[in-house]
Amino acid sequence: MTAKDSKKTISIPIQSDEDVEAKETMAKPDNEDAFSEEDVLRDAEVAAEALAEAAAAAEAEKPEVEDPVGHLQRLQAEFDNYRKRTVRERGETVARAQAQVVEQLLPALDDLERALESIEDKDSPLAQGFVLVGEKLHKTLQSLGVEKIDSVGEVFDPNFHEALLTEPVAPEHVGKVIDELVVGYRLKDRVIRPARVKVGMENPEDA
Repeated sequence: MTAKDSKKTISIPIQSDEDVEAKETMAKPDNEDAFSEEDVLRDAEVAAEALAEAAAAAEAEKPEVEDPVGHLQRLQAEFDNYRKRTVRERGETVARAQAQVVEQLLPALDDLERALESIEDKDSPLAQGFVLVGEKLHKTLQSLGVEKIDSVGEVFDPNFHEALLTEPVAPEHVGKVIDELVVGYRLKDRVIRPARVKVGMENPEDA
């Protein structure tokens, strides 16, 4: 055997970088992969909750018109209120116009009644003519809803009576209307002219 043959050859394996990385990857513990999955699931749950909250907020901010029945009911109610308000305002306008016309007629009616009172012979043709004209005027006023204001014997009410005079009276008549000087009229709830009256006052001797 020669010296050359007696030498033994020793081979050392050389690993590449790819082989090292592959071995390191295979050597990783299983719990690292499990930890990553939990993180992903947790992030997904948070995202789902955020989306649910956003959807709820968007639903709450939707316009009410998406409820067509409720929207129509509200429109109907608004129209009914408008119609009622219009009718009421029109009625008030008509009532004011009527009150103005009646107020202009009252002085003529007062003159007619005073003229009738001045006639001694109530059965005379002149007196009867005044009576007929007066009755016709009163009927016309009544057809418009005009009424006389009660006064004599009533408790004095500044809403309907205007005190021009006072007079000492017995205790049971204190604060009451004891005489009517000018007839008052009202149109439904509207006072056209208050009754001008004399009111009983407390007698100083009874104090």
